[in-house]
Amino acid sequence: MDKKTFISLIERCEAGQATVAEKALLEVYLQRLEACSDAPAPVGQEGAQIWHQLQAQIGQGTYEAPQTQRKKQWWLTAAIIALLLTGAAMWWLLEIKQPVKPMGAIPRNAAGTNNVMLTLADGTTIPLDAANNSALTKQGNTSIITQAKGSLTYAPENNAAALLQYNTLTVPKGTQFQVTLADGSKVWLNAGSWLRYPVAFGGSRAVMASGEAYFEIAPDANRPFEVKVNNTTIQVLGTRFNINTYTAGIISSTLIEGRIAVASGSNRMVLKPGQQALSGEALADILIKNVDATAVIAWKNGLFYFKNAGIREIMEELARWYDITVIYKGSIPDVRFEGEMQRNLPLSTILKQLEQKNVRFELQGKILTIVSE
Repeated sequence: MDKKTFISLIERCEAGQATVAEKALLEVYLQRLEACSDAPAPVGQEGAQIWHQLQAQIGQGTYEAPQTQRKKQWWLTAAIIALLLTGAAMWWLLEIKQPVKPMGAIPRNAAGTNNVMLTLADGTTIPLDAANNSALTKQGNTSIITQAKGSLTYAPENNAAALLQYNTLTVPKGTQFQVTLADGSKVWLNAGSWLRYPVAFGGSRAVMASGEAYFEIAPDANRPFEVKVNNTTIQVLGTRFNINTYTAGIISSTLIEGRIAVASGSNRMVLKPGQQALSGEALADILIKNVDATAVIAWKNGLFYFKNAGIREIMEELARWYDITVIYKGSIPDVRFEGEMQRNLPLSTILKQLEQKNVRFELQGKILTIVSE
């Protein structure tokens, strides 16, 4: 983030216009700058007072300077920031926040140590977390290449028929990963997910998945693409869609662009963009509803997105991403949350924002306890 953007965040907080995500981001910056031993201290007693006021009040969402003083305080704050944007302080700013990129480029945030694992057709397993810009192996006519950390590509050398072999990509809690299949289709896998797929496709294209995945399918009118999840099959020609199997017995298929058909048992439904199909063993029929597609794929774009979400719904998502166990002490608080936050924020920052709704958290190691007031 450059100086102009950083100063703009402070100005929005002063005006009471900052979103929850912006407040959380600014709080992280302030904490890191203060922790940086080489960062210069604010100049003057009045400047120091404003600096500490910002730290205390932004986190509580209460900062609102009187109109008559706002301009004066703003220029004092800008002067402080200008001093901080030097030397080691500048390094911290660049380190903390980078532009949100597709999933494969998002750094791992959980405390867990399990690697993303690639299981080859012969049962060999390869940890992928440390792999970067290298050819891992070759199966038949297809090379398996890591082009960037968090990304895997299958590159067939020619169109010659090959023995059908399957690989499995397993993504643990606390991270995400992206794979480009041999036909050019791209798949993003969310935390706690796996994908089983052919090294090279033959006369048909079919993969199996569990957890949550976002697909961008390469068009091929002669070979429809299929995603199989238990007793549900999503049939595709060329499109973008998301599947989610985190809820036991229910498969959520959301169409972003194009056209897909969801088949479960004897039922089959065709979706339009912006529609979501619910199917699976827990449902007798396929249920169709309209959804906010942006919210559904927020995870793929590096965001938590909460819309009228209850505490249990939020905790389930945080538990997968930060690889923690959530315990409820007493009754579950009846509160709702709205807004979005970046997934590269520390868990402590997320919890501070949630505590504004009078929810109390106790974090011991990887155990998070929610305490009813």
